Amino acid sequence: MPDREPVDLIFSDEGEFGWTVRSPQVPGLIAARDTLKELSADLPGLLEFAGVDLSAVERRPHIEKVISVPEGDLVVRIAGDKHRQEREATANRIVAALAVQDQRPGLLSVPRTLSGEVLYVCVVPSDTVRWLTDQFGPSGDAAAVAMNVAEEMIWATHFVAGPPADATDDALSLADLGFSMETTMGEMMRESSGRSSPRRLILSV
Repeated sequence: MPDREPVDLIFSDEGEFGWTVRSPQVPGLIAARDTLKELSADLPGLLEFAGVDLSAVERRPHIEKVISVPEGDLVVRIAGDKHRQEREATANRIVAALAVQDQRPGLLSVPRTLSGEVLYVCVVPSDTVRWLTDQFGPSGDAAAVAMNVAEEMIWATHFVAGPPADATDDALSLADLGFSMETTMGEMMRESSGRSSPRRLILSV
């Protein structure tokens, strides 16, 4: 049986406005409901209406939540997979770091998404660059990734979707660093240990 195509489903907590869902692989999927439970229950029908063959795809849910601080908002994204608990622990460390005023500028000074958000995707060592890339929108979209290291630290780097020609002194392509789409976040962290990381990594999507 051939592998099913991934469909990343991004559920966003919009506070008093309820929940929304979207997918980079399904441009026609834009829906909102009062609760996450209602949205999840209606999702199969919403996907079919958008032209998705449910038997041919692997649904990969992600939850986004907004953290507000005086300097602006930061969005954390947590995949709802077997590593969810570890990803939530990373999100908690981001929240703790934002509570320290001196650490906020560094967390917020990252490339923004096309919609202007500061987005942190909580990753684990086995996540690949391709897994992250699947969640990106059009060229120019961006995200930071964060992963727990040691007992209280976070490793982070930044990605921007775009052609290798966009590479600059502070924005290198995967090939520049000897990485590929199958490189894991754990491998990337180990390879970057002891050297300065580029501000951005350019991904071809």
